[in-house]
Amino acid sequence: MLKQNLNIPGPSELPLEVLHALGTQMVANRGDGRFSRALEEIVKSAQEIMNTKNEILLFTSSGTGGMESAIVNTLSPGDNILVCINGEFGSRFALIAEKFGVEIHRAESGWGKPINLDAVQEKLIEDHNKKIKAVFAIHNETSTGVLNDLEELGSMVSRHGALFVVDAVSSVGAVEFRADQWHVDVAITASQKGLMAPPGLSLICVSEKAWKAVAEAKMPRYYWDYRLARGLFGKTRGVPDSQLPGIPITPSIALIFALQKSLALLKEEGLANVYRRHRKISKALRAGVKALGLQLIAGEGFASPTVTVVLLPDELKGEEARQILREKYNIVVAPGQKKLHQNGIRIGHIGYMDLKDIIAVLTGLEGALAEKGLIDKSALGTGAGVAHRIYISGE
Repeated sequence: MLKQNLNIPGPSELPLEVLHALGTQMVANRGDGRFSRALEEIVKSAQEIMNTKNEILLFTSSGTGGMESAIVNTLSPGDNILVCINGEFGSRFALIAEKFGVEIHRAESGWGKPINLDAVQEKLIEDHNKKIKAVFAIHNETSTGVLNDLEELGSMVSRHGALFVVDAVSSVGAVEFRADQWHVDVAITASQKGLMAPPGLSLICVSEKAWKAVAEAKMPRYYWDYRLARGLFGKTRGVPDSQLPGIPITPSIALIFALQKSLALLKEEGLANVYRRHRKISKALRAGVKALGLQLIAGEGFASPTVTVVLLPDELKGEEARQILREKYNIVVAPGQKKLHQNGIRIGHIGYMDLKDIIAVLTGLEGALAEKGLIDKSALGTGAGVAHRIYISGE
């Protein structure tokens, strides 16, 4: 059986040690020291990775579940929010909030462009009565391969006084994230991307300012209730057993042990090295794609270190390219989303990835182009060769 290369923006492939951790025998989630130690290690590691002193909550859910949890815990029906939209996942934030009766204001920019900070500033300045309760943004927009600048955006939101809620699902663990410095009140990430664990866990970072909003929010919630989830992680805050409300849900014990191991591996590599590896892979892949004459959606100044979106020529549709890669090279890339679906592909390079992975996907892409007569067979190896040279030349 041939090895499959999973070059999608998540879930990412798993290190062998994480696969082994998944096979850990079940333990009691109440009172077993192994489980409580795993939780404590996860919270501590997540705080280090997200550069925060704020509390970390875990839910057995997808990243989208984490997005919904942020909405129902901090808002009430009829509240006004500002959503920064420069791709599909910004739009998803708005869609979820609309389902709960929230009034949406939008600061939009074109796909492939970063968040329009001028538009955000204008909306916040116009909000004289402080009706905007929260500003929602995506750190790394995986539909377009754009990394947004949260430092300046967070400062704007902080000056206004609104909550700052960030989807960091495809950045945390692979891209530097500074929750406290960037004034992030609720940050959502998930286990299956930069954190190198299986899908199924969302991690939520909650500031003291956000906890005040949680106490005032009127949205119906039970499973997503941060106050109940806080009880689950009371030990990490030094709360005595007698004061804990009890664990309201059974968590995914196997996933928690897997995440404990994957976070230990990130720490072992060193976060600075992890971030450098992702930047190098991204830079090399983009150079290889351009060497093949293909168009990149995101510009150099704001390109994502974890996903690259490529626009293919009309003679090679996205679905056909994905089929050739899958059937002839055993390489899986993701389809373009929405307006990029027909001619776009998304190449993930997040988590357990290195140079070999991008060389493989470029080799397959060259083969697909050659099969359609879009490059000469004598040019095979061009993109992969450029990527290799860029990678070994350093940053």
